[in-house]
Amino acid sequence: MVSVEAFNTTVQDKHPLSKYLDDLVAQLGLHKRLQQLGELTELDDFESAFADELAAGRPALPTVGELERARIVHDIQRPTSEDGQQSETISRHYFCLSIQGDERLLMRWPDRDETGLIPVDAETWEKYYDTCSQNRLHNYLFRVGCETWVLSPTTDGGKQWALYGFVDVTLEQEQQVNDGELSLRSVVDEQAALARRFVEAIAKQTADYFDVEAPQKLRELIKDRRRKLTNRAAVTADLGFPPSWKAPALWLDDASNDNGPAEPVNNEQPAGQSTSTVVLATRPRLAPASFAEVLQIIRIWANAVERYGRSFSHLTEDQISDLLAATLNATLPGAQREVYSRGGKSDIFIQADKLAEGSGPAKIFICESKWATSDKVATEALDPQMFGYLITHDTAAVLLLLMPQKKFQRAVGRRLAALKQLEGYVSESSTASGWPALEYQREGRTVSVCVATVHLPRDGQDSEDPSDAS
Repeated sequence: MVSVEAFNTTVQDKHPLSKYLDDLVAQLGLHKRLQQLGELTELDDFESAFADELAAGRPALPTVGELERARIVHDIQRPTSEDGQQSETISRHYFCLSIQGDERLLMRWPDRDETGLIPVDAETWEKYYDTCSQNRLHNYLFRVGCETWVLSPTTDGGKQWALYGFVDVTLEQEQQVNDGELSLRSVVDEQAALARRFVEAIAKQTADYFDVEAPQKLRELIKDRRRKLTNRAAVTADLGFPPSWKAPALWLDDASNDNGPAEPVNNEQPAGQSTSTVVLATRPRLAPASFAEVLQIIRIWANAVERYGRSFSHLTEDQISDLLAATLNATLPGAQREVYSRGGKSDIFIQADKLAEGSGPAKIFICESKWATSDKVATEALDPQMFGYLITHDTAAVLLLLMPQKKFQRAVGRRLAALKQLEGYVSESSTASGWPALEYQREGRTVSVCVATVHLPRDGQDSEDPSDAS
């Protein structure tokens, strides 16, 4: 039969009720969903509904029923000497308090109680724990103390639970009760009253948590999320592009292979038979004009992000990539679906078949976002990470370096210098966006990467700190 000792020191130490209640709310997924909300209208819907979801996940508060008699075990031998050689005969009279509500709550300690509750086995642990392994009498008294209250199902199905306690009666005490010289009912009532105090403390903490504490925590998180989304909405609004300029829809260009333009190949056939001509297929690429427009959009986006640095300086690379991908999709006229996608890490990419049917799945645009906290982070983002999937020189590539250093230009200079030390570096050229493009010769192919730098200093960071020296 499943049972658990209740209101004990071990429960207090290992199973605090506050941790269990936090876990119950976490299982509802409210906090995770809140952090995934990207629109203020979604946040409004969440704020109006979270209280009902929280209430639905609240466990039934435990209460106890009337004191009832349980079984009796006769002729138990209780040791009376330290070596266990001497003993006396007792009878153990069990009693129980039926439990209504969620019995799992009673397996935890009410750690927010301020009424001075002490574990029922605290004195037992203090007196006998250190000596119970050598002293048989102390071992018995220790075990009995730990079993003061046991939570157990009343049926095999476990649908109904009860708290079981007991009182031990010697043969002499039985005679005293029979003679009217002793009453044990007061002892049982005292134990039952203490058990009720524990249950009431657990119920009160649970009610306070779901009625006050959890809603307050969620309202604070909603407030913080609203501030972030409002700031991001301001950035989006501030990204309003000039009326005189409008980005055209992206278009593809045909690219030759690495060995030159595609040419027909005549397959020699035996005399008298027809010949066939095989034309090597050209690969699609993002047209240079389209790439320039993409860089211009990223430049405007980066300028706005820098103006609202406080809202973005603590975001992860993935979160910033999500924001940029959403901005690129929203600012491309004529885009009927998500053209820019997120990969498994923090990269943004376009596949050729997103823009033209039959162009194949080759990636024709890559953007990798990195917090450039050191030269190593920047160089490894390019080599091996970006070089690993820049399979041709026709791929349009952007390395987006998020710069947390206060001395921005000095940090940018260091990162560019480190990137130029990579194998195969050829030259630097300028782009209309104002960011440099670095050209590399790698494995017989030419790779050009625009290095876009965004200044997002983090609060309290000192550029003179040794961590910024690299």
